[in-house]
Amino acid sequence: MFTPMIQILLYLSATFVLGFALGWLLWKFSNTEQADAQSTETEYWMDRLDQARNERDLLETKIAALSREKENLTKRLKAAG
Repeated sequence: MFTPMIQILLYLSATFVLGFALGWLLWKFSNTEQADAQSTETEYWMDRLDQARNERDLLETKIAALSREKENLTKRLKAAG
């Protein structure tokens, strides 16, 4: 008589524990606010990276132009002297 009652209680307990665990996992891993914040932060750092690359390219262009100008001035100085 107690065996079916114990089985029912075990099944109900197992269902409760599994439901609780599933609910906790869904709550833990579907936190959209955290995902949005991470997405926003990633976007911010990608923009900063692009800006840094653009600045680097601009500086490399200036360095190349200054090097050419230095070479030209050196040639002119040798030709004049």
